[in-house]
Amino acid sequence: MPERAYSQPGPRSGGAGRRSRRSVSARLAALYDPLPCGVTVHDAAGRLIYLNPAAEQMLGVTRAAALAVASLSDLLRLVGPDGKPLGAEALPLGAVAPGAQAVHAAVFGVQRHDGSCRWLQADVVPQPGSAGRPQRVVSSFIDVTNLRQAEHNLRGLAAIVASSEDAIFGFDLHGVITSWNPGAERLFGYAAAAMVGQSLTLLAPPEAQANIPRLLTRIARGLPVRNYEAVALGRNSALLDVEVIVSPVRDATGCVVAAAAIARDVTTQRRAEAQLQASEQRHRELFELASDVIYTIDLTGRLTSVNAAALKLTGYTREELLGRTVYEVVAADDLPFLIEVTRRRLGGEPVGAFVVDLVTRAGLRVPIEVNAHVVFEHGRPVAVQGIARDIRERRRAEAELKHQALHDALTGLPNRTLLYDRLRQGIIAAARDAEPLALLFLDLDRFKEVNDSLGHLAGDQLLRLVAARLQGALRESDTVARLGGDEFAVLLPGTGAHGAEVAAGKIMRAFRQPFMLDERPLTIGASTGVAAFPHHGAEADTLLRCADVAMYMAKRAGGGIAVYSLDYNTSRTA
Repeated sequence: MPERAYSQPGPRSGGAGRRSRRSVSARLAALYDPLPCGVTVHDAAGRLIYLNPAAEQMLGVTRAAALAVASLSDLLRLVGPDGKPLGAEALPLGAVAPGAQAVHAAVFGVQRHDGSCRWLQADVVPQPGSAGRPQRVVSSFIDVTNLRQAEHNLRGLAAIVASSEDAIFGFDLHGVITSWNPGAERLFGYAAAAMVGQSLTLLAPPEAQANIPRLLTRIARGLPVRNYEAVALGRNSALLDVEVIVSPVRDATGCVVAAAAIARDVTTQRRAEAQLQASEQRHRELFELASDVIYTIDLTGRLTSVNAAALKLTGYTREELLGRTVYEVVAADDLPFLIEVTRRRLGGEPVGAFVVDLVTRAGLRVPIEVNAHVVFEHGRPVAVQGIARDIRERRRAEAELKHQALHDALTGLPNRTLLYDRLRQGIIAAARDAEPLALLFLDLDRFKEVNDSLGHLAGDQLLRLVAARLQGALRESDTVARLGGDEFAVLLPGTGAHGAEVAAGKIMRAFRQPFMLDERPLTIGASTGVAAFPHHGAEADTLLRCADVAMYMAKRAGGGIAVYSLDYNTSRTA
């Protein structure tokens, strides 16, 4: 805002000069301090003589600091619209040359002390003085930082639209096309110049013309159209399978004024799906009758076909299964293995049959054995077909065979083979953790008399009762095994020789209670030998031998408990 010209003060007394400067500052403050725009005033020498509060805020300097320097360029780093630094002589914050003209809408950037950069637009008005030289220069500023950012964002958005592979175009509420990006040119075959101003009906085949008014009505109501699949008409009447998203465009008041559409060509994808469906139909009659599960998945793992056996095994309907990936019906702990197998197979590596757990709709885990192969079309993998067999019965049979191989058929206790394996593993753990371990051998007293007097059935019943009583008298971590005949063994992890004697005593007390054989009470004792690791031996065979020797000595002594001693070896061989 120009102010009435005044003469540059000549030499006068210090007091008069200061009063004159204060008077000028007061008049400038009265004029410019209330304004919302920034204002600076320079004298003819380019020296700043005033800036208002708005300028302080925009420039990031205080009035006192600004007036204390020769030039604002001493405090601020100014850059032009091209980002290059402005010199001290540059308007609007530098010296003023004779005959300088007013400058309007000059844009420059200010690097402030806090590190931020604000963009300002200035009007610079030299006020005339004597000898054709400006008496002063008044600059007014507005902050255009947000405006520049918005323009930058718009340019970025335009670049995105222009570079998009998808067709992006706009149309008004009457269906007239208003914009057409290069992606639309490639998809439909029409140049932007030919399409802007044309009706949407140009893109619809005759049977789809009636959909255009319904689309415009929906958009006018502010309702978007998402993932709409349609057949569009391209140049030369080419039919295109497209997936379309249409969004209403609103003005500043929120009113719908136009629409923006994104169209993607899915013709190739739809044709591939149709071919796959035709292939499935040719084979469906065959695999529906199979007792094993037969399935097909695409390259993302999504199930595309399943037979009746799959529905029976999983408990899902066909619609539910075809909406899932194979990874959703396989147990979570098997997923890394399955993903790795699939990767190797698709990479061309030979992969044989493998086993994973299927999770049924009821949450039941079912082990299945899978054989699969990659389906190729034109030399490229397009799917995976597989056969899966429920192996629960096989697993049960294998488990039963394994159990029979490692357990006593009469009592169900671990047999000598399983005892030996647990003893060997127990010695390894005890040595690693520096803990003791003990082994008991038990031989029933007078068992032969029971067999001879009551028969073998009674003897078998007694052995089962003894097994149950031994397990009840010991810890769950202990192993009770039947070695054969009337001999039993007990493995006591974490127990030394003394603790083993205590455990043997507990067994002896448990045996004092009569065993009931067909409501007939029968009391029977046992001779027990004790061997401990590592005192009596550091290997499984050694401990077994020591415990057997100790049991022999206990039986020779008339029953009870005997802890192994080297003297027993001499006594037994004597």
